[in-house]
Amino acid sequence: MADLYVSTSGSDSNAGTKDSPFRTIQKASQVASAGTTVHVAPGTYEGGFQTTKSGTSSAPIRYVSDVKWGAKIVGDSSSGQEAWDNRGSNVVIDGFEVDGSGSSWLFGIYTAGSNSVVQNTKVHDIVRSSDAFSKASTGVGGAGIMGDSWTGGTNIKVLGNQVYNIGPNGSSSSLVHGVYMATSGQVQNNVIGNVVGDGITTWHDATNLKILNNTVFEARGAGVMIGAGGHYHSDGPNDYTQVSNNIIYDSAKGVEEYGEVGSHNTYTNNLVYANGSNWSLKNSSHSGTVSADPKFVKYVATGGGDYHLTSGSPAINAGTSSGAPSTDASGAARVGAVDIGAFEYGGTTAPPPAPTPTPTPTPSTAAAKIVVNAQGTAAAGVNAHFKVLIDGKQIGQGTAGTTAKDFTFSGTVSADAAHKVQIQYDNDAVINGQDRNLTVNKVTINGKAVLPTASNVSYDKFALDGKDVIAGQSVMKWGGTLIVSADKSYFPASAAAQQEIVVNAQGTAAAGVNAHFKVLIDGKQIGEGTAGTTAKDFTFKGNVSADAAHKVQIQYDNDAVINGQDRNLTVNKVTINGKAVLPTASNVSYDKFALDGKDVIAGQSVMKWGGTLVVAADKSYFPAAAAAPASAAAQQDVYQHLVSQSLDAASAQADDLSTLGHAVETASLFDAGAMDYMADPLHHVDAVH
Repeated sequence: MADLYVSTSGSDSNAGTKDSPFRTIQKASQVASAGTTVHVAPGTYEGGFQTTKSGTSSAPIRYVSDVKWGAKIVGDSSSGQEAWDNRGSNVVIDGFEVDGSGSSWLFGIYTAGSNSVVQNTKVHDIVRSSDAFSKASTGVGGAGIMGDSWTGGTNIKVLGNQVYNIGPNGSSSSLVHGVYMATSGQVQNNVIGNVVGDGITTWHDATNLKILNNTVFEARGAGVMIGAGGHYHSDGPNDYTQVSNNIIYDSAKGVEEYGEVGSHNTYTNNLVYANGSNWSLKNSSHSGTVSADPKFVKYVATGGGDYHLTSGSPAINAGTSSGAPSTDASGAARVGAVDIGAFEYGGTTAPPPAPTPTPTPTPSTAAAKIVVNAQGTAAAGVNAHFKVLIDGKQIGQGTAGTTAKDFTFSGTVSADAAHKVQIQYDNDAVINGQDRNLTVNKVTINGKAVLPTASNVSYDKFALDGKDVIAGQSVMKWGGTLIVSADKSYFPASAAAQQEIVVNAQGTAAAGVNAHFKVLIDGKQIGEGTAGTTAKDFTFKGNVSADAAHKVQIQYDNDAVINGQDRNLTVNKVTINGKAVLPTASNVSYDKFALDGKDVIAGQSVMKWGGTLVVAADKSYFPAAAAAPASAAAQQDVYQHLVSQSLDAASAQADDLSTLGHAVETASLFDAGAMDYMADPLHHVDAVH
């Protein structure tokens, strides 16, 4: 199955291709099949949706934010109980931000499909409102991320996520947690903080879990709670669960067993410190425990600190290698003796969990060509004078004689948006019985003609102040402004000009793997490359608005040191539409680690850390393409016109066939009974402990 694309500039009636993306993740999920990767561009997307399609073990369906945390899912009080409710098996959710601020969500990401994975995702401010907290605390429950077996799902993985601000500040709850597991699987490399309940909790059918190398702080329940009860499909205890290499700090309790637990759970090499109580085990014992200050780089209880380890941390080299993940929360390799916690000492990525700004693509612009057909009567030998404005900003002026003529003006406005086009008559007078007036016969906006008496035209007499407003009319007998309220159809997005980006680069390998990079414009990926030891040109093309500034970004994404081999990327030159830029130029910066505006230094050639070289290219780098002559369409001969008609007809027929195919696919989906939970989808998430 071909990859699918989602963008805030897309439409769910599109084809879902890179050049014709969908608008919503849910629409892409309805089209996806085994092996599909759904690429989601940076931007803000409405949450409260469900995905149901399944992949296979060898070909999962992947939902990927093309820029880590660039695709942000938000909601409001009407957007349901979950930001993202996944029921598909063999599904990967990777790199999103889920922001529950202002929403009524009880769950950030809820997944119930077997072999599903939630990774590299930031989930925060869930169950924050008093209404949501009240609902969660009366039996429904809540969590930042939940892996559930209600529909039979097993082996769910929660890897490398940041979960914080779960529940209202100053509150506590036995039902609202950071990461909530009700099945088998893995919880590894997560950073979890400021939670009203447990940082990591287990219940219902939870068993056979690997809870490894997490950093948990400020949990007002337990840092890690191991237990089972209220079973869905099993009747056994939580058993054979491994809890190792976790930091649990500054919480009400450290590690707790509760409910039904077996005798084969293991607790090894955890750091528990500054908790109300550190251990409360029923059937097990712990070993290799460290009880000392973890010495974070910067500890902030409410999030926003740096939870990497300092050089003197007792967590360094104090972990067990048994089952430990090979990389840390930032993707850095765990080398030698394993450190306790989510971050290996010396790891090379930005510290979580701190809210980061979502990269905002440069708004699309449209040319505004305004043609005013006007004439006037003079007084004392002076003709009528007028200005033309768009949304109050002047783009030109004219003086109208007794003969009607076209006055043409040009401006640039935001595309696909409504604007007010204003003709302001500013020298009305009666002198010696001569009445100076302006007559507007027609206003044409980007080829769409509007009469002054049209329903979307008004006449604001005298000052432009919203007073003395009457219906539009042709003869302006008073000084004032004729206003055309033009909807967005008058300002379609101009065809974006194709841009050519050439990156001259080379790299050093580690463990036989060369340096890999992506090229983005304003956060939207246009290509990728792998750099060997010999410098070469990598050429990429992308479409962005011309005559506007853009950020060209070279994102090095597989930095590592393996067996003493240091993988680096060297960028020698970036050429944008023929204009060369050195990486040390004044308009180049290096955003180390995550593309989040932090750890930004001056541009440099050798990228020793994962991160992004950012060229802030002004509009001179993106000149407008030469426009076709306005009369080109009129110059078509009869044969050309017939060819055009034939192409249009063929396109329409193809669209009809595509629509029919989609209808058949949709019918098959519903006939298959993809969802069997017609009642409250989360009624089963009941009291935990």
